[in-house]
Amino acid sequence: FHLFRRNRDHPLHLIDAYTSILRASYRCYSPKDEIESPTTICFSPDGTRIAAAGFRSDRVIKLFDTMRPGRDCDTWRLGKTRCSRDGQKGLVSALAWNGSHVVAVGTCSPGSIYVYDDRVGG
Repeated sequence: FHLFRRNRDHPLHLIDAYTSILRASYRCYSPKDEIESPTTICFSPDGTRIAAAGFRSDRVIKLFDTMRPGRDCDTWRLGKTRCSRDGQKGLVSALAWNGSHVVAVGTCSPGSIYVYDDRVGG
């Protein structure tokens, strides 16, 4: 059983819930190559992937492989830029996996729910 710890502008830390030992760190970088933390984190049902979203600098979802801690991740764009008129709008406030490949993403202000499939790249 594991928990995440996130602090502003620090990596995501995967903590063992029973021993409080740091098991892994996952680093999310902004387009300016600065570490930033997401507002929302979610494990896939099989525990092999982590979805992180709600970044200040860009509208993206970062998908980490739990077996590869560090910086490497897949990135799904929710829009071309933070201020663009295309794609999903608002700050990501909720993530939920449905099965092994489908992720539901909820945003606030304006509220929306989109469904993404990782088999087609977001």
